[in-house]
Amino acid sequence: MRSNAINPNFSVWVSASAGTGKTKILIDRVLRLLLENKRNILCLTFTNAAANEMEDRIYSTLSKWAIYPEGILVADLEQLAQCVTRENKDYLTRARRLFSELENLGLNIQTIHAFCYKLISSFPTEAGIAPNCTLSECKELHSIIFEKTLHNETVQDDINIIAAEFDENKLSDLLYTLCIKRSALENNLGYIKDKLSAPDKIHDLQSETIEQIKRLAKILSEGSKRDQSYSAILYDWCNSRKSSVPNVVIQVADTGTQKKRNMDPSVSYLDDNKIENLAKVFLKSESYEKKSISSIITKGALEKFEDVEQMIESIQNALFTHVKDINSYQIFGRTSSLLSIFKVYVDLYNSEKSKNALLDYDDIINLATNLLSNPGYKDWILFNLDQKIDHILVDEAQDNSISQWKIITNLCNEFFTGGDEKRTLFVVGDVKQSIYRFQGANPHLFNYMQQYFHTKTGGRDWVSCQLEKSFRSTPEVLMLVDRIFNNFREEISFNDNKIKHIPYRENDQGYIEIWPLLPGYEEEEQQALQIHLTQRKDYVVKDRLLAQAIAQRIHNWLNEGRILVAKDRHIEPRDIMILVRQRNVLVDYIISELKKVNVPVIGRDYFRIMDYIAVQDLIALAEFLLLQANDLALANVLKSPLFNFTEDDLFNIAYNRKEQSLWEKLQDYQEIISNELNYLINLSQTKSPLTLFTHILRTGRKKFAARLGLECFEILDEFMNLVLQFEHPSLQAFVQWIKENNPEIKNDMQSKLNAVRIMTIHKSKGLQAPIVFLVDTNTVPRNSENILFDATEAPFWCGKNSNAYCNQVKREKKLEDYNEYLRLLYVALTRAEDELYILGKEPVQKGSWYDLVIQYGALYERKKLYLQPIFKEKVEVLCMNANYPSIYKKRDYFDVPVISPPSNLSMSLQHVTLEPGEKKPVSSTGMTDENAGMTKRSIGTTDSYARGLIIHSILQYMPKIEKDRRKNWVRKYLDSINTSEDKDEIYSKILTFNEKYDYLFDLEGKSEIPLSGTIDGKPVLVRLDRLCITEDKAIIIDYKSHHNVSISSSNEIKKQMLIYKTLVQEVYPDKQVECVVIWMEDLTLQSLI
Repeated sequence: MRSNAINPNFSVWVSASAGTGKTKILIDRVLRLLLENKRNILCLTFTNAAANEMEDRIYSTLSKWAIYPEGILVADLEQLAQCVTRENKDYLTRARRLFSELENLGLNIQTIHAFCYKLISSFPTEAGIAPNCTLSECKELHSIIFEKTLHNETVQDDINIIAAEFDENKLSDLLYTLCIKRSALENNLGYIKDKLSAPDKIHDLQSETIEQIKRLAKILSEGSKRDQSYSAILYDWCNSRKSSVPNVVIQVADTGTQKKRNMDPSVSYLDDNKIENLAKVFLKSESYEKKSISSIITKGALEKFEDVEQMIESIQNALFTHVKDINSYQIFGRTSSLLSIFKVYVDLYNSEKSKNALLDYDDIINLATNLLSNPGYKDWILFNLDQKIDHILVDEAQDNSISQWKIITNLCNEFFTGGDEKRTLFVVGDVKQSIYRFQGANPHLFNYMQQYFHTKTGGRDWVSCQLEKSFRSTPEVLMLVDRIFNNFREEISFNDNKIKHIPYRENDQGYIEIWPLLPGYEEEEQQALQIHLTQRKDYVVKDRLLAQAIAQRIHNWLNEGRILVAKDRHIEPRDIMILVRQRNVLVDYIISELKKVNVPVIGRDYFRIMDYIAVQDLIALAEFLLLQANDLALANVLKSPLFNFTEDDLFNIAYNRKEQSLWEKLQDYQEIISNELNYLINLSQTKSPLTLFTHILRTGRKKFAARLGLECFEILDEFMNLVLQFEHPSLQAFVQWIKENNPEIKNDMQSKLNAVRIMTIHKSKGLQAPIVFLVDTNTVPRNSENILFDATEAPFWCGKNSNAYCNQVKREKKLEDYNEYLRLLYVALTRAEDELYILGKEPVQKGSWYDLVIQYGALYERKKLYLQPIFKEKVEVLCMNANYPSIYKKRDYFDVPVISPPSNLSMSLQHVTLEPGEKKPVSSTGMTDENAGMTKRSIGTTDSYARGLIIHSILQYMPKIEKDRRKNWVRKYLDSINTSEDKDEIYSKILTFNEKYDYLFDLEGKSEIPLSGTIDGKPVLVRLDRLCITEDKAIIIDYKSHHNVSISSSNEIKKQMLIYKTLVQEVYPDKQVECVVIWMEDLTLQSLI
């Protein structure tokens, strides 16, 4: 099957289940094409990371082929192509040349967005864009455009209608959503009106119906208590009509942009609950279906009046039609108002983009589609591309949108028309892993496009194959996956074919453990003027209990040296992945609890900086410093951890202050705090935002941590990173920028840091781990979108109104959402290589992941374990492979679980106070600088420094090189540089160093770490040669290549190490910090301080 899939003479469609080697088969296909002398290859990937990984692996393979001995090369090529033999010298020669000829092979690996951007940039005139257009997400434009839209005179009536239901923020979100779904403009109001069956006119209820209601009210007034209560509602409605004009006709706007704003009384009835209350008597509250007669009138009254049943049915029919028309009318009116505003919004948006020569990601897809489908340009454009495209490979095809499929079909439509040249298409994907509908992915198209291309080829030279052998997971994990999802074949793969995963690791043991649900606790609501609940010792937070149980389990594994059975080695932090469905407070708790027990963790994979209260508090402080009359900002600052005001404290200041501002009153109330704020006001007016926030967080970090937990350090570090990156010296500009853009922070979850990874399942796509915790399993997602989009992406703003078509669309969307929820579970479960732990908390919703795992996981074994602090005693857990070995082996000293330095350690801005007489900032070379606020390593260009620079550079990278490769690597490194220094002497020196101090490289650590802080109010930036972290120590290593060291220089070095030690101690307050200087001249080691 695989040999056919990589055969360059066939076009191939591959359905590859999780862990079956999808990326490898894609790379093998490219290598086989190159080996067969095929050129002009275009590989389209879903992400830049995938493109980079694919490119690296191809280049790595080709570079090895170039230098392999013949025997190894033949063996490698035989695995790839059976036609290759030792006698076939042409293949061997070609394989060795591929690396050197790479530039001329016509191999292009990129995302589809990158391809489209390159395409339209090559043909700007045909695409209708400026030649210098820049690709941008254009997020910063939306706040500007929204402000202009709000003040546009042509849509003020529409805005007034919208304002009755939404504030500015929600309207901004709605317009942004529509901007993403750009096709909304293509649907005119006529289409929406027809789908809603919205009437042109709405009449008041007929006089005959009104009389019937009056008569029924009188009849019910003589009946039971329930009858009398309904009678009161009917009388109330009749009386309310006396002030209204009967039989009023409302002229609904036509499908253009003109609207008449004279609202019909009947519409206002629904808004003020009068018609709604009337409808509740006769119709069901949500569906507006007719109620049974017995639920409207009692049997006695019904028997007393013979015609009352017919009269009620008549009222129900009239009222049902009336309410249906009103609902349709209001949905149409609301939607048309929104689209009127959006038309202005998108016109301004496009104008602003054009003015700034910007294109967003939707633009490039649409422009490229237009270019490739335009019969006047298409052939000429394809002919004039930098390279002709003969072979197309598409990765992650299940996540393509319909627009992206249009581009692919336009590129390869000519492939199947016959001709002298063999041109091929290779598509790989897994519809079971399609989880990006919110980005426009359409999983239904995966199977449809397979059939489309099969028809195009007429079945000639066409291969469809299914990869089922999983190289990733153990049999236990795959068995659970098969058991669950064979109950949902149509839902996740859109066909009824059996879902089967064949384990490659059939002899490896795996383990699955399902914890009992975290019991429900009655959680109190936070009351005003009450001590915060989290400050009470007896207060239980369910999510924190779950986080503590996870952290304790992981800590015990690492601390006691648990062995990962299938890999026969100790478990490392990097082996563990914790998956959540969405980012929530549970993630913060898990990060906090892991840090408390000294387990290294890469926290949030992605977040927006302004979503966190610590940053909101800092920005509120900045807003107050800019404008002291901003009472709201000051109130927020005072209640923040920076000042810890209680509700009573704030009330005492705010109450009865008359014309005084809160700031004026505070100065009379609290001298110490007002003096501190006055100092900050002066600082904000004379210093940069960097200096200001560095000063604030000098003590503020600990205050935030005391209330918000240690997890806030990551947020504060990223905030300071943004402050450093922001080039404008104005605090006002910084505040406006960060509030309008709410920058995204992304962590690299594929980094080599030895740390536990916590991420959403969407971000885990393409990743894997030996041990996976799935912790967010007990709820089913609910659709909370304000706008409903049908299959054509036409918008319907339903609000509280009901409509038959909208209800149908809602049901379809709910089903699609749940099916994607199932596919998300498939992705989550298949991230696990060896062990899988499934957790949840009460209550469990029907159809949730936890429910499905319990219901469809077949028979589980049972055993008892401690799960503290959730349960005090041993509890029963469900598991697969209950006899899974639990082996522990104590580590050696240099093999203990270690804490990696934070990836953003350079952003750990701390305050440093020196002893009297030590006032000068010290650079990392040991020299002082009277004037510099920021210092850095200063290495001259003279020969004496050149030798030191080379040595430092080698020592920086050596820890990353395997021990048995270091000798050859150092020689190659020295051969690759141009220097007048004695390379043999340096080579000998480095090898001697490696023999003597290689144990230092065995410690977990990082080289060349920038670290910043302040000394007497002045920022200082230093760079550590190497920092190693063990369980209880932080070891600073500094290399010195001086030939002669004077007494004064020695003192300067001691001062330098004091700076290093103080900064590192602030980052790791619970560890003993040691400073080590290694003198490279005689390879002696000196411990300082």
